[in-house]
Amino acid sequence: MVEKKPLKPISDYLVRMILKSPFHMFIGNKTALIEFTSRQSGRVACQPIRYLRKDNVIQALCEKGKDWWKNINDGAPVKLVLDGKKYQGWAEVIEETDKIKKEWQIFVRSLAGGSLTGKELDNGEGVDENLPETNQFGSSVLVTIQLS
Repeated sequence: MVEKKPLKPISDYLVRMILKSPFHMFIGNKTALIEFTSRQSGRVACQPIRYLRKDNVIQALCEKGKDWWKNINDGAPVKLVLDGKKYQGWAEVIEETDKIKKEWQIFVRSLAGGSLTGKELDNGEGVDENLPETNQFGSSVLVTIQLS
């Protein structure tokens, strides 16, 4: 049974509000807001994500337990709020653990010029020093967004 986190909806709401405001810098420079169309209601929905960026490519490891990513599972247009600015892009989801691990490692290596991996990556370019260990890939999906 999955443990419910009663404050999670409130914290997600606050993060969304801050990311859309002039105070977005207080959240951190690697948190974005992804906006997508809900498959069920057809309404625009949004979700905060932690991401890595190289040029016009954004990658985010997201929990499988959250269902929002299923709205973009077959590829979908999205909008992103990054550093207070809106961008448009195309998002795709990878669910297979081996493929996630391979794509994530290639992407992270490219951020460091191909010379570093794993926890060695904190090169001052915004790479999170707390990169997931390989056992966390099984409970995640990889969302890749190509910005237009």
